[in-house]
Amino acid sequence: MTLPIWTVSFAFDILLALFYFRRRELRPASRVRRLLGLALLLGTYVLYPSGQYPLLTNSFLRLAIRVALTAGYLYLARRISLRTAVYASGYWSTMHLLTHNIFFAPATFPILSGTFPFTSDATVNLIGCTAVISLATAVSCFVFDRVTPLVDMRPIEPGRAVFLALIILVGTEVKELTLPLRTMGDSVPGELSLCYILLMVALLFLLLYHEYYRRQQISRAAAELQTQAAEALLRSIEAQEENAESIRRLRHDLKNHMLAVRLLLQQGDSEGADAYIGKFLSEAAGNAGQPHTGHSLMDGILMCKLGNAAEKHIATEVSLDFSAGSFITSFDLCIIMGNILDNALEACERVPEEKPRCIRLTGGVSAGCLILRLKNSCEAMPVMINGLPYTIKGNTYAHGFGLRNVERALGHYGGELSISSDGEGLFTLTLLIPLPQEEDTAAVPVSVEAGPRGPRRD
Repeated sequence: MTLPIWTVSFAFDILLALFYFRRRELRPASRVRRLLGLALLLGTYVLYPSGQYPLLTNSFLRLAIRVALTAGYLYLARRISLRTAVYASGYWSTMHLLTHNIFFAPATFPILSGTFPFTSDATVNLIGCTAVISLATAVSCFVFDRVTPLVDMRPIEPGRAVFLALIILVGTEVKELTLPLRTMGDSVPGELSLCYILLMVALLFLLLYHEYYRRQQISRAAAELQTQAAEALLRSIEAQEENAESIRRLRHDLKNHMLAVRLLLQQGDSEGADAYIGKFLSEAAGNAGQPHTGHSLMDGILMCKLGNAAEKHIATEVSLDFSAGSFITSFDLCIIMGNILDNALEACERVPEEKPRCIRLTGGVSAGCLILRLKNSCEAMPVMINGLPYTIKGNTYAHGFGLRNVERALGHYGGELSISSDGEGLFTLTLLIPLPQEEDTAAVPVSVEAGPRGPRRD
């Protein structure tokens, strides 16, 4: 085989790998790590062309080398955990193996070798064969990236690894068994080539479907957990609203309470008056410090989530006009605010106590959109995968879906989520939700400046 077809194939495979393993990060790997990782990925050139090195003719060994070098690239340059990097590399390499295996059938091997007679010109035939192989690999890569992107390549359960190993074993062993048939040309029955190609396509589909099905299972489980959490939050807020109503009744009857205290004092029962006042104050204290956003459920969520922030040495600031947010359902609002506030609190708790811990929520209506901006302290900028932070919680099976559920809830209203950082320990999350057409879209200034520490009190 000639060098150009393999050189072009190698370069194209590298580009496809970089495409599938692309990531958007707030804090990318150091330059040294990126260069070392890229050097490992380029090291797969030793696998091109097949059979160039006598020691690398075994298909299992070649696949192992590709997996190891690609995993090294992911670990160093993309800052993925070693366990996930190995699985993601194996998944990608298996897709690449099965796609290329299609051209190891006796009927398709002339394309792999660059000798398929498209025309009478050998150079044109070589270019045509290279284009066919590259196109097939690109189609597989784009389908796999669309259905099973790298962002969901976790958690890695033993069952997934075993299934992937079985696919690799079957695909590689069948390839090894059919290698002698490549030189037999037309003497090999066409049905054998067809069965071989169909087997490789079936293995590709099985690999894709299994990974997709497993991710759907995890997504459904996470959605169920989010539903339970939202319902629990709603029950908690309803209980708080009942308590707030009792406080309002107390204040409404303030005149009667004062008359009762006066009567006790006139009777000389100062201890009874003191006890009466103490009871009144303890019952009335429950409503102190509650934010006022113009939306009762939002007030309840903020009070429920941020009520104990001071005990964790977290300064909170709320300057939010949410009076125009009535079009958002209670369930979606609990999903959205519950997740982003939980994330902010957890990030602040990881900041050492000697450093500032703060959560600032600002927003209002501007240009026909409801805008919320949440800023919180963080110990280190999170690793970003496809625009969302990669969870660092130990149980990745149950975690890592919060912001995706937020995006899903925002999608019901055409809303968007964006994340940014100032690079100095302050993480910013912005929600942009278009107002319904029937809503009044008169602009209300959006507060973006830090106000006094602590929740705003009206």
